Amino acid sequence: SRGVPMIVGLGAVGLGASPAHLAGVALLDAEHGGIVLGPTRAEVEAFRQSSSSFAARRNRAETFLTRP
Repeated sequence: SRGVPMIVGLGAVGLGASPAHLAGVALLDAEHGGIVLGPTRAEVEAFRQSSSSFAARRNRAETFLTRP
């Protein structure tokens, strides 16, 4: 992984609408392969917690990269 979150190949069918008509907030969870369009406040908060947890795990893992 290059550390760049992305999901590819959804197209209009995967999003359930034409991409030209999409606007607003979306949550991209590339770790688990999901996207939430127009999330609720609860979904945003859960995403923030999950993101913080992921960042902490990544930071712990990166400490091993500098070891011999």
